[in-house]
Amino acid sequence: MADKTSSPTPASAPAVTPEYPGQSLGITGLVFSFVLPLVGLVLGVIAYNWSKKAGVTNGPARAAVIVGGVILAAGLLVYIAWVIAVGPALLQYMHSPWGMRGF
Repeated sequence: MADKTSSPTPASAPAVTPEYPGQSLGITGLVFSFVLPLVGLVLGVIAYNWSKKAGVTNGPARAAVIVGGVILAAGLLVYIAWVIAVGPALLQYMHSPWGMRGF
């Protein structure tokens, strides 16, 4: 005979996934780091700080900061090299009889 006084077993609670603050923002920053490095760098720094305050490591945010910083620095170096290499030639062309006609 079954004991009718026993309470029914409670339904199991739904699985709770741990929340990582800044995880989605870190992934977004990593994607943006390849397209718009400055935006990706800023989003990565924000996500990294949120995660650090929560005591959680955030790999995508760290990667966004590194990738965004490296690509941004490389872009600036290429721009500076281009100005140094092409700038004098453009100035010489602009002051020649063939350059800037009518201006």
